[in-house]
Amino acid sequence: MNNTDDTEKKLFKIKEFASIFGLTVKALKVYEQDNIFFPAYIDKNTGYRYYTSDQMYELSYILSLKSLNYTHKEIHDFLKNKFTLMDKYNNLLEQKKTLDLMLDIYDVYLNKNINQVKIKEIDEHYAFNYTCIVSNIDDAIKVFSQFNNLIISKGLNLKKGIRAYAVFHDEEIKFQDINMSFRSIIEKPKKINNEIIKVLKQKVISVIHYGSYETIYETYEVLYSYAKNNDIEIIGDAMEFYLSSSYAHNISNSFITEVCIPINIK
Repeated sequence: MNNTDDTEKKLFKIKEFASIFGLTVKALKVYEQDNIFFPAYIDKNTGYRYYTSDQMYELSYILSLKSLNYTHKEIHDFLKNKFTLMDKYNNLLEQKKTLDLMLDIYDVYLNKNINQVKIKEIDEHYAFNYTCIVSNIDDAIKVFSQFNNLIISKGLNLKKGIRAYAVFHDEEIKFQDINMSFRSIIEKPKKINNEIIKVLKQKVISVIHYGSYETIYETYEVLYSYAKNNDIEIIGDAMEFYLSSSYAHNISNSFITEVCIPINIK
């Protein structure tokens, strides 16, 4: 090593530097591999990694981000000013909504806890949309499978999580000649066309339906009664979010659907 100002500072070997923070050598090497924290000096002859006391603040800062549940990619982007605290907040909020929904689903499976009405918001999103009239529910399931294949063929970037749903445009519940749209939520597209629509944020009343689709009208009755009894105005088409595989409908009574109806609370 040359006699420079940098080398005159105390240098820590990787094991020593890691132990100061209660880390392993492997952890520091992973940080280096993921481009978020690097040694101050690597000996060309031995390959030994060295760190300086000046880097303690930098590593402490990175560890504080990890304590806030930042991924390594998020830390990298944050340090490059490509990711903000608000970005992380929004990511965590999205995760929370997904977890809340998953807890509702498990609650149904474990306790058969149904017909509990919730008021919630469906976030603004972009969706690949296919509108059609189906003759009956069995045909709707077939079209939905074709719809999934169509999404794959389009090469669309789907949002993570449970994102497939249908919208029913008829003014009343129908089991024949149903006017409906199949939708799947996607990442923000470069442009909007006839197939891709922007759906605005909307407040809904929601109930998890557990069981055969043949009894889903009971769930709708619960929602309409709740709206009437609580002076809530219904302002849009009903939506059904399919939270378990459509194949479950054919083989068991464990089909789970979240039924949502857009509302305006007076």
